[in-house]
Amino acid sequence: MTARGTRVYNAEFAVSRICLVLARSRQGRAVTNLVRREAKAVLGDAPLDVVGDSAELRDRLRTDVVDVVVVDGRLGWTAVPEVVATAKDIAPGVPVLLLADRPPIRAVVRAVKAGVADCVPLRPGALRAALRECLDRPCEGDLGGVPGHAWRNGFELAPVGLCVWGPDGRFLAVNPHALAMMGCERSDLQARGPAGIAVDPDDFARIHDEVLASDTAVSREFEAIRRDGTRCWIRLTARAVRDGAGRPRFVVARCEDVSEDRQQRAALRAALAEREVLLREVHHRVKNNLQIVSSLLNLRFQGASDPAARDLLRESQLRIKAIALVHQRLYSSASLIRIDLGDYVPSLVANVRDAYAPLHPNVAVALDVAPVSVCMEHGIRLGLMLTELVANAFKHAWVGRRAGCVRIAIRPLDEHRLEVHVEDDGVGLPQDLAERSANTLGLGLVRNLVDQVWGSLSVESQPNGGTRFHLVIPRERPADPTE
Repeated sequence: MTARGTRVYNAEFAVSRICLVLARSRQGRAVTNLVRREAKAVLGDAPLDVVGDSAELRDRLRTDVVDVVVVDGRLGWTAVPEVVATAKDIAPGVPVLLLADRPPIRAVVRAVKAGVADCVPLRPGALRAALRECLDRPCEGDLGGVPGHAWRNGFELAPVGLCVWGPDGRFLAVNPHALAMMGCERSDLQARGPAGIAVDPDDFARIHDEVLASDTAVSREFEAIRRDGTRCWIRLTARAVRDGAGRPRFVVARCEDVSEDRQQRAALRAALAEREVLLREVHHRVKNNLQIVSSLLNLRFQGASDPAARDLLRESQLRIKAIALVHQRLYSSASLIRIDLGDYVPSLVANVRDAYAPLHPNVAVALDVAPVSVCMEHGIRLGLMLTELVANAFKHAWVGRRAGCVRIAIRPLDEHRLEVHVEDDGVGLPQDLAERSANTLGLGLVRNLVDQVWGSLSVESQPNGGTRFHLVIPRERPADPTE
């Protein structure tokens, strides 16, 4: 397809385009017919464009994809080098053939120096052989030595949509796959042009300008209108091909119909939004149900007179609050599956402190929690561990004392693990209690939870009094070791 209203070829396969620079003489028609017959013998119905001088050739090379330039020697040995230089300046990779009968040796030397690939006699069969040799010549660059016309045929036979348009934004070539995608004939698509197939021509104009300004491939999507009036979304991956001076000669683009992909993405987004609403509702209802259980335990706590029973009810209520707080944070945060410890731990510790405030009103809590996140399962387990450890400190660390301090530090140990410290300045553990801690002070629950996440727990009595608990747990749910 050409860009200036010239012929549109509907060949089944791609044929190499030939540009003939013809002298204005009586023999011009005969030369044109000879070139056409020779090209047809090699290439079939080859598109043949005829121009008269270097200026017309320059314009044609800037707008059309030409594979061979044939120059009529009757132009004169002064004009031939100018025509050849023009071809090499605009399209340095395009071979130039010179038609001449018995040319002077000096003229041949000048033509070869200018860049002529071969001098061809004006007799049947000579141009045919020269065309075959030119088109069978390997492409420039690292293309595996494949002939140039094979790459052009590959353009037409490619299983994806391919198109070429000029700097003026008009189609130069479109392969059958792209035509089928748009439901158009070549002539119809040429008349509309790339901007004409866009629902909003400004969309294509922006893509076109971006491609011409970029030295790399540009991939963008725009909405297009098929010939039957239906709409589709096209993804263009385009790059400008430039001449030796860096000016864009034409744009090569791959076009894909991504309408179905966009519909699937839209359906997926809708499904994810629905899933998010459902998950938030689940977390909200679980939190509400756990609060009801906590309220029932609180009623039993208020009516209990036995101190041991009150302790058990208080501990159970705190554990339920720790789990409920996880679900509350999940449904009110952007993530529905991960817990931000920087937001979760302060609220958790505040609940424990409020529960034991009547026993130790002067105990301070110091927090140093890094803004890290863990999965929901680990968040629940860590919340129960901290609830148990802080509650144990309030119950046992400051017996006979009026004031104290408990310090909690959580920081990432590495990319996959967390380090947790819970330390108090109380009376400390008895000498033999560290060994029996798994069954005392409620640490059995903590050790079970640590084992479930494949973590580690150590308990130390400080030399100057106080107890230090050191935990290392993974940030993600561990894989099943049996798998």
